[in-house]
Amino acid sequence: MNGKVFLDTNILVYVYDLFDAAKQARSIAIVDGLVRTARAIVSTQVLGEFIAATTWPRRQLLSAEEAIERVF
Repeated sequence: MNGKVFLDTNILVYVYDLFDAAKQARSIAIVDGLVRTARAIVSTQVLGEFIAATTWPRRQLLSAEEAIERVF
């Protein structure tokens, strides 16, 4: 299978979620594989959702600076 894969916000957020090691490990493997094979597609909407989800004050996974750095 060589098709492009659209990454959902949740997959990207789980990469930084230390609260669920199993989801984090699986997400890292998925994202790493898709990026290495140049098959990953991410929309601007997903990038915005990623920043909002990872910097949410009640469960902050990244600082605003870290989240923006990951996007760019």
